[in-house]
Amino acid sequence: MGRVAVRVPAVPPAAQPDPRRVPGHPRAHPGGQDRPLLNPGLGDVSGLCAPPSVNARAVETLLAPHVATETLRIVRDARPVGADRHADTIRAVEFALADGDRLVVAADVVLDATETGKLLALAGAEHTVGAESAAETGEPHAPDEPNPDDQQAITWCFAVEDRAGEDHTIAKPHDYETWRDRRWPFWPGSQLSWTDLDPIRLRPRTIRLHEPGLRRDRWTYRRIGARSLLADRSTEQDVTLVNWPQNDCWTRPLVDSTDPTSAQPWYESAAARDAKALSRAFLYWMQTEAPEPTAAPGTRGCSSAPT
Repeated sequence: MGRVAVRVPAVPPAAQPDPRRVPGHPRAHPGGQDRPLLNPGLGDVSGLCAPPSVNARAVETLLAPHVATETLRIVRDARPVGADRHADTIRAVEFALADGDRLVVAADVVLDATETGKLLALAGAEHTVGAESAAETGEPHAPDEPNPDDQQAITWCFAVEDRAGEDHTIAKPHDYETWRDRRWPFWPGSQLSWTDLDPIRLRPRTIRLHEPGLRRDRWTYRRIGARSLLADRSTEQDVTLVNWPQNDCWTRPLVDSTDPTSAQPWYESAAARDAKALSRAFLYWMQTEAPEPTAAPGTRGCSSAPT
């Protein structure tokens, strides 16, 4: 069992690679050459909407000089299983590796980037899961009693492209009607509907996949690949990320407050399985029943896309 400390020195700005020049980035195409602040997807949600694979290559490009000089070691497929804490300082974290070995990493600063805050429980750090009570926080809108299962919805995201004139309808999920007809007391309609709640005013609103003439619709909101920026538009299509209220899953909490140090990966949990099933049903609904302003219900050309 080894103990490793990793410290990455600062790199002068002039020596830092430009992540926008990595292979596959739209900056390499004519449509992006004259855009210093290129938004590859021209999405509305952010000034930088791009496929995850492009973002990953950009990060790897930035880290490559440190890996080459052996000032940085990247360990993949490592799962935190323990932590060495002294008072309010975490001094080291123990990892289980894919080959069965254990690795202990000591560092001056430890950042928890796990999806469920796994390190909080492993280190015995003070934390709360779910909703705290008004008595604990003094917040006027907090519940009277704490509820550890009152957690944010989880979403199994997926990317789609719209290939007009083609039929990419998936097989009907066995639980499709269950998801389509499900209603929640806090929601304005069924789970699978273009009507949801405005997150600020909490009023019902209807935004369809395509809204001709309007500034925003579902398609452009989280678009991560804009066909208009590509040199060859004969085969490529727009790609958008489906991360919308329609596939937010509220069936059960993702973080098990009774077993916060569980070794089970989050993506194998019952909550994650529900979220994946909901997204599959939502795709089928978009392909077959979703109302469209200028066409028959459903967008059968809506096809899952690699990212």
